[in-house]
Amino acid sequence: MTDMAHFQPGGTAKHKGQSDGPAFWVNETFWGYVVRAEGRPSPMVLATQVLSMLIAAAMIVVSLGLWLSPGSFLETSDPLFRGVASGLLLAAAGVLLWHSSRGTQVELQVDLNLAEVREMVNNRAGRATMLGRHGFDAIGGVFIDRSRGQGASTLCLRYRNTSQMLYVACGNAAELEGLCARLGRDLVVDRRKSA
Repeated sequence: MTDMAHFQPGGTAKHKGQSDGPAFWVNETFWGYVVRAEGRPSPMVLATQVLSMLIAAAMIVVSLGLWLSPGSFLETSDPLFRGVASGLLLAAAGVLLWHSSRGTQVELQVDLNLAEVREMVNNRAGRATMLGRHGFDAIGGVFIDRSRGQGASTLCLRYRNTSQMLYVACGNAAELEGLCARLGRDLVVDRRKSA
C-alpha cells in the first residue's frame, strides 16, 4: 500500500487547455508521479453511495430493534438467533458504510521504483483504497481515444493485448498528448529486449 503522506510539495502541474472538459493534475513524487483527473464524479457513483448509506442505516436500526423490542419482529426469544441475525445485519451494514465512504475520484499512481501502475481512490478523510495494481509488463499500449467527438478525448491504457482499458484522464487531445508521450515512455516495456 502506498503512503499518501510522501507527496512532495511544489511538484504539482495543472494542465488545462482551451476545452471546457476537465483538466488533470500531475503530482511528482520521489517514487514516480500521480495523475489525478479533475471533474465531477459520476451521478451513478454518487447515487450508489447514498443508497448504500441509507440501506446501512436501516440495517443498523433493524439490528437494534431485534434486541430492544423482543416480540415485534420475531416470534422467538432465542438470544443465539437474535445474536446471529443482528451480527449478520451489522456486518452487511459495515460493508455498505465502507462503500458509501470510499470516495469518488480515481487517481492513477505510476510507481517507477516498483514498476507498477496503481488505481487508487481517496475517501473524504484522505485514506486511499487500492482498486487495482498492474505491472508495467501488463500495459499493452498508451493511446488517446478521440472517438467522443467535439474535441473531447480520453487518455487510455490498454491492458495487455485485450480490449480492457484503464481510463486516465479526459480533455482536449492537445493537452493529453504530453502525458500520453510520458506514460508511453515510462510504461510500455520493450518486449523485444525482454524476450
